[in-house]
Amino acid sequence: MVRSIVFRIATAVAVALTTGAVLVATGSSATANNGDAVKAGQTTTATAGTAVSNTNVSLSCTAGANDGLVGCGDTGLFGNGTTYGVHGFGTTAGVLGVGTTGVSGVGGSLNGVEGVTASSTASGVYGENDSTGFGVAGRANDGIAVLADSTNGVALEVNGEATFSRSGIATVQATKSKVKVSGIGLTSASLVLATIQGNVAGTWVRGVSTDPGTSSFTIFLNQAVAANTTVAWFVVN
Repeated sequence: MVRSIVFRIATAVAVALTTGAVLVATGSSATANNGDAVKAGQTTTATAGTAVSNTNVSLSCTAGANDGLVGCGDTGLFGNGTTYGVHGFGTTAGVLGVGTTGVSGVGGSLNGVEGVTASSTASGVYGENDSTGFGVAGRANDGIAVLADSTNGVALEVNGEATFSRSGIATVQATKSKVKVSGIGLTSASLVLATIQGNVAGTWVRGVSTDPGTSSFTIFLNQAVAANTTVAWFVVN
């Protein structure tokens, strides 16, 4: 009788241990608490932030009271996914980047950084500079630095001053009727617009000849001027 009771107790303990092992192995909804180890396949709950630090890197790693998980190392958090490497969701911002470069995006065959919104008042990509630098900067060695394209709307809207490196002022000296401007890259498709600054009676810009080979163009007036006369010019294409 005693042997039978002992056997049944041992059997019950074995079943309980086996069940617990299955729960861990299959990723049950059982949760850990403060001070418990993080277990694969389980949800870990805590009333304080959790920090994971790689001590090979000299970096202070502290989790705030309301942080979920803080990772510290040469790379604080690395994600590798077939769709998204890292997916962030927040009521204010999905991802916040703070650093010498706040967010760095490197694309292979597609975009380095892509922003999409369905808002009628917000922007797909928004840049702001609170000092004297650029809000948004686009650079390309051989391609188009900034592309503005709209199927049915306005491709480019400028509120404020606009400056162009391919524009300026040339001065036709007194007794002369033309002036040459050099150092401007031109092609056969380049167009030079020129107009006299001020009201010079009986005098106007007769035409402009371009010379892409020498990166220069010449502005011709209809006649020689009695005094120095300024002409504004603007190159497109």
